[in-house]
Amino acid sequence: MKKIVFLHDPLSAIPPTLLSALTNLASADHSVVNVVLLGRLFFYSHIPYYGEPAIAIAQPTPAVVPEASDVRVEIDQAERQQWKESLRELEAGMSKAAIKYRIASEALSLDELLKESAYADLIVADALLRVPGPVHPSTNVSIRELLADAHCPVLLLRDGDIPPDRIVLAYDGSWNSLQAIRSFSYLFPHLRYIPCTVVYVAGKEQKEPADLHLLKDWLPAHFDDARVEVLPGEASEMLPAFANALAGSTLVVMGAYGRSALSRLFHQSLANFLLEKTAVALFVTHER
Repeated sequence: MKKIVFLHDPLSAIPPTLLSALTNLASADHSVVNVVLLGRLFFYSHIPYYGEPAIAIAQPTPAVVPEASDVRVEIDQAERQQWKESLRELEAGMSKAAIKYRIASEALSLDELLKESAYADLIVADALLRVPGPVHPSTNVSIRELLADAHCPVLLLRDGDIPPDRIVLAYDGSWNSLQAIRSFSYLFPHLRYIPCTVVYVAGKEQKEPADLHLLKDWLPAHFDDARVEVLPGEASEMLPAFANALAGSTLVVMGAYGRSALSRLFHQSLANFLLEKTAVALFVTHER
């Protein structure tokens, strides 16, 4: 049994494939699902927001957005109805699959979500989910960027079935990538029968990492059908190309780079390349 935190924007419809994948994951080992609602001011602290700013915003949009205390909470009737219908659909799907769940009574801020993640085994979200910014559409923030500091593994789902048709274990020789593979195997032992491929992109040197033989020795204890492929080239090009060449639904497991929030504004991680160039689901974690 696991505690799964599912991130949901109640002002957006849940894709049927996403709801199906979530219920399949939870029912596999009778996991408990906590549904966390995302507000329009998701990255503010202590207050959800669902309307226009209470203060006038001069053009161009200021670099510093208003404090939460300066913003009123507002939601119009149409959004309120959409909110109710979205939650009703989610509740119906959970109940039909006989899954234990709890839906948060209000939206959480980023700080509150990160705290929640410390007491969860897994966060599940739509990989394409975006949280609207409070001032201007250009401030929209990708959920995958906001979750870079989560304290538990994150599973970002796309169209496709769960369980997937195959699993790709992205290994770069680092402890981060090894920890991601190990965390995945511990969280989903019932997926060990699915064919998986360990992919190592060798770069210019085109050499295997020194410890790859140790990983090969470990794999059979956790995956029934595993093989290893060493590819030449750059990871940002070769890994998406490898994933796109596979038929059916694919889940990629990888470690995240431990970048600072500032650095993430200027550099794309390999995870972002995969989400932008492929339709794979992505399991991401990193050693702390």
